[in-house]
This record gives sequence, C-alpha cells and structure tokens, in this order.
Amino acid sequence: MRRFPNNSYFCIAELIKRTHSEKMTEQQHTLIEQLSDKLKSLGDNILRLKTENAVPFSFYRDSFAITQEITRLLHEMELVQIGEMKSEMEKLISYLSESASKAETTLNTETDSKPLPPKAETAVDIKQHIAINDRYLFQRKLFGNDREKMENFISTLNTLGSFDEAEKYIGDNSSWDFEDETVQSFIATIKKGFE
Repeated sequence: MRRFPNNSYFCIAELIKRTHSEKMTEQQHTLIEQLSDKLKSLGDNILRLKTENAVPFSFYRDSFAITQEITRLLHEMELVQIGEMKSEMEKLISYLSESASKAETTLNTETDSKPLPPKAETAVDIKQHIAINDRYLFQRKLFGNDREKMENFISTLNTLGSFDEAEKYIGDNSSWDFEDETVQSFIATIKKGFE
C-alpha cells in the first residue's frame, strides 16, 4: 500500500485553491472552496483510520459520500468553465464580426472614392468551340459525367490569357492521361479557342 504524507490531502486542496486565475467568478470561488473542504474531509477520514485499530463501516459510507460530492463538484466546475469559454468565444466572434464589418466599410469607402479600372473583356469563349457531341464525350470521360464540374473548369480556362497558361492549368488541376485520345481532343479544342 502506497503511503502519502499526513498532509497530502491538505496540499492538494491548497494547490487547487492557488492555481485558479484572478478572473474567476464568484461561483468558481465557491465551488473551489467546497471542493477544498471535501478533500480535507476525505483526508481527515483517512487520518482517523490510521489511528484506529479497526475500520468502521461508517468510514466506507462517509468516504463514498464525500467522493461522490467531489465528483459532482468537479463536474459542476467543468460546466462553469465550459460556459465561460462559450461566453468568451461569443464575445470574440462578435468582436471579429464588428472588426470585419468596419474593415469592409473602410474598404467600401476607399473604393467608392477611387474609380475602379474597367473589367477586361474575356478574350476567349472555349465553350463555343466545343461541338455538342464532344461536349457530352468530354463531360462523360473527363469529368465523371459531372456537367457543373466541366462548366467550372472551362470557365476557369476562359479567364486565362493564353493557351500555354491553359495547358499548365490543365496539367496542374487534372489527373488525366495526356496520351488518351479524348484528352488530346479536349486540349486541341481548347487550343482552337485561344487562336
């Protein structure tokens, strides 16, 4: 059986008291005081047991009751801390939302005073260069029959400035076999769009 110094329970109770921060609420202080008292009571029961020749049945009953109360207090302390963390997170989210709103207002004010450069016209429309049969072939073979995925891919290609950029984009954003006939046909169609 492991032996602890006679005052180890008192040390634990004091350690719990000392480790709380200055920002603790009154409820947390009260719970810590109650927990400290229960730990001292349990320590007192164990110390009394050392001085007696026999273990009275009341020792188990009292110790179990104290232990249950310690567990309840620990759970309550945890819930209080979680509640406070939630409150702090809500304050932080509110602050960040306000900051983002202020930054957006500042940005809008700055952009309102400066004229925006004219938007560049899209130089290519690759979709015009894809025959309807090829469109279904590309959609099925290259985009897993996902029309929206193909449309987004082609829209992105339309924004690029040259065929070389488009070819690089295709290489970086697909896992296609570039020796495949369908892939080669798609790339040739894209190239026609940039000519």
